[in-house]
This record gives sequence, structure tokens and C-alpha cells, in this order.
Amino acid sequence: MNDLTLRLRSSILLWSDGKGAPLRVRVTAPDAAEAQRAAQGVADAFVDAGAAALIDPANLPGTPDRPPLGKALQAGLMVGLLAGALFALVTGLRVWKLVAACAVAGTLLGAGAASFVPNVFEGLSVVSCRTSDAKAVHRLIAAATDTERLASMARQFNLYPGDPRAEQQLRQDLTVKPDLRPFGNPLTGTAKGSYDIDIHFQYANQTAAQSVTEAVAAYLTDQNVQRRAGITLEMVAPAFVHQRQPVPNRLVGSGAGLLLGLVCAVLLGLWRSLTARRQLRLA
Repeated sequence: MNDLTLRLRSSILLWSDGKGAPLRVRVTAPDAAEAQRAAQGVADAFVDAGAAALIDPANLPGTPDRPPLGKALQAGLMVGLLAGALFALVTGLRVWKLVAACAVAGTLLGAGAASFVPNVFEGLSVVSCRTSDAKAVHRLIAAATDTERLASMARQFNLYPGDPRAEQQLRQDLTVKPDLRPFGNPLTGTAKGSYDIDIHFQYANQTAAQSVTEAVAAYLTDQNVQRRAGITLEMVAPAFVHQRQPVPNRLVGSGAGLLLGLVCAVLLGLWRSLTARRQLRLA
């Protein structure tokens, strides 16, 4: 049930563009109808509580939230053929068929291999510090991310199994940084001249990404920690997880395959050209 709760919480995103702007609900689910029902359920909860009025009912998603494989293949193929044709035209290499074959093969193989690349999930949370003391904030962050604490979290959540340097790997994937707000932040309620602490954690497992982000935020907002640090902290953005793919895996894979195909075509073309010249000299 805990795992189910974490997954449900991380699949729902609520946000607003500012004061007076409507509250938006976004739900990620493997089925379009499930996503629609869940989004409508969240919206109805606000309406039933008298906290909001429904403007637009939840829509039924028509397309999946990822780039279609066909478009990735088409883009890689077209760019590969164009780049190969221009290179062959400029250098005078007679490798048109070779460039086309390598571009197609590289794109297909790259896109196929990228399908097996694991997704990366990013946990996000924001803690507001009611202080302008930069040194105190940095000491607090250092205590939350010391080696002993990271090693404990790695064991607790079974992170990087089999890696003897799990705490070092966790340090690389976990980012806890202060964000000074000289003019305040109306979205988080941070006062003028105070700090927000942004927590980011990237991991291949969605539940682990959520759990680690929550654990760091819970430590920072613990009453005992606040008394020792002499800082008042408040949770302003509870941990949530989203699938992080700045550049989709399929596009990366098809692009890498395209580049590999073009390199192979060029090298073979050069080898063929040098071989032909050597044969002419011997003749």
C-alpha cells in the first residue's frame, strides 16, 4: 500500500500560473481513460470541498506523452540522408548508396537500442528558510548531506545495489542547494531576503526517488534540527516525482545511430577512394 500511495502521489501534478490563475490538474497514467478519471476525481474533490469551481472538465488524452517512434526514425533518416548527400557531393566520394544504407541501419539500430535505456525519475521538493543567514543555511545543507547520512539512506532505500561506493553515487545524484530570494517568492511564500532550499534527486526507480526526496525534506523540517540550526523552516512544496527526459531516449538513440552510420560511411568511402588511387598508381 505504501508503494501504491507513492506511485499515485507522484502521478498527480497540481500547479497554478500565479495569483488569480486557475488551478490545473495533470495526471500521468498508463491508460488514457484512467488518466481522465483520476484528473476529474481530483478536480471534483476541490469542488466538493467548496474550494474551487470547475472550469474545464478533464479531457481524454488522445496521444501518449512521449515522442512517437515513427517521428524519431523519420527525423534521423532524413537528417542522415541529407548530411550524407552533402558530404558526398562536397568531397566527391561515390558513396551515395553506402551513406543511405548506413544512415538507415544506424538509425534503426540506435532507436531500437534506446528502447532498453532505463528512464530516469526526478524527485523534487522545496523547503523555505525564514532566515537570511547564508552560513547557517549552508551548514544545515552540509548536515543533511554528510557522508554518514547518505550512507544510511543508501542502505535504508537499497540504492545502487552492489555498488560499494553507494553514498558517493548518491551524492552525485542528489542536489540540495540554497536559492536566495532577494525580493521574496509569492509562489512559495518565502519572505524577502530569505532562502528556499531546492531538493532534487534522480534515480531509475520511481518509488526510491520519491522516498529519498521526502527523507531529505523531512530531515530539514524536523523540529530538533531547526532548534539546533536556529532556523525556522517550512515545507512549501512536498516531494513529488516526474519522469525526467530532457531529450527523449529514442531521439538520442536514433541520433547516435545516425552519427555512427555516417561515420562508417565516410570511413568506408575514404578507404575505397584510397584503395582505388593505390591501384591506379600500381597499374
